[in-house]
Amino acid sequence: MDTNMLGNASLTIPFTIGDDHTPPASITPTVFSGNTTLVSNDVAHVSLGGSGANRTLTITPVTNQFGTVPITISASDGSLNTSQTFILVVRPNTSVVLNDNFDYDGTGAIISQSGGFWQTHSGTAGQMQVGSGVVTVDGVHNSEDVNAPLIGQPYTTNSGAVLYSRYIVNYKTLPGTAGSYFGHFKDNTIYGFIARVWAFTNGAASGNYRIGIANSAGTSATAVPVPQDLVLNSNYVVVTRLVLSNEFSTVWINPTSESSGGVTDTTDITTNKVNIYSYAFRESTADEGILTVSNFSVALSFAAVTGVVVPIHLDFQWSNPNLTLTWSDPSFSLQSSTNVTGTYTTISGANSGFTTNTTSSSTKFFRLYHP
Repeated sequence: MDTNMLGNASLTIPFTIGDDHTPPASITPTVFSGNTTLVSNDVAHVSLGGSGANRTLTITPVTNQFGTVPITISASDGSLNTSQTFILVVRPNTSVVLNDNFDYDGTGAIISQSGGFWQTHSGTAGQMQVGSGVVTVDGVHNSEDVNAPLIGQPYTTNSGAVLYSRYIVNYKTLPGTAGSYFGHFKDNTIYGFIARVWAFTNGAASGNYRIGIANSAGTSATAVPVPQDLVLNSNYVVVTRLVLSNEFSTVWINPTSESSGGVTDTTDITTNKVNIYSYAFRESTADEGILTVSNFSVALSFAAVTGVVVPIHLDFQWSNPNLTLTWSDPSFSLQSSTNVTGTYTTISGANSGFTTNTTSSSTKFFRLYHP
């Protein structure tokens, strides 16, 4: 029942209720949001409708808020209660395939606070903690590794897709000389880890650390480091790119564009390429150190994870009487207006290759828009 939607919209979900002894019309369900920053527990944001056995839940996220929220629907016949929780991912655009700001209402194990959205795939379950908008990745004391699914997975090695991750890293204690990896893309096993993000003190000035990237290697010796010393208790935006066709991986620190400042591991791992299902964070009980992670997303474009939007061309081809519009980045939406100065409105469901008939007598203008 887990689902997703675009922000600044509403989603209506039908569901049924029933009881062996109580008429459905006599059962009143209730709904509870586990992330009221994203979906408040009021009728403006969660509204129940329908009657009898056929009911509906309409969800309207808080304006301009995005992320992940567990939603629980409960029902009682007066003596017994039952409930079901599903996960809703609210996306800023269709290019984003995973979005979690970790702003759940409670604190504790991330696998619990997320309603099971994050799952343990190795180590001791329940160790990795979340609260106040950050995940604490304790690679000194803990061993839990968790992952969350990507919308649209699996992303196969022959799909032509390029995946990007983005999060804010803040190291609280230094990693060791060799360090350890704390984040990576993942297949559907506990072995296929790609685009591993490493942290280590090797090569850094005393008291500092560095971050590097490795396609799949399990040792830092093969990780390509960013030549920049990083300090404790400071926020750094870490962005990675994984090219599915060759599984080359790139990492940037505080990037301003996709073409500057990153380092790439071009190690040939042809025999170890895997299809991608999820993104994972890892606690190693080794040389990893302790860090926090916040403002996390995975998307199909650099712009979608960083907010750094590079203008692109809107191309057209006319074949009387049809006009076909194409563009290269799916995170852009197509808008139209009858006046060159606007007002422009988004064309719902319009993707690259959109075709319109030109026989209409009204003039129409088109543009691309990035949220």
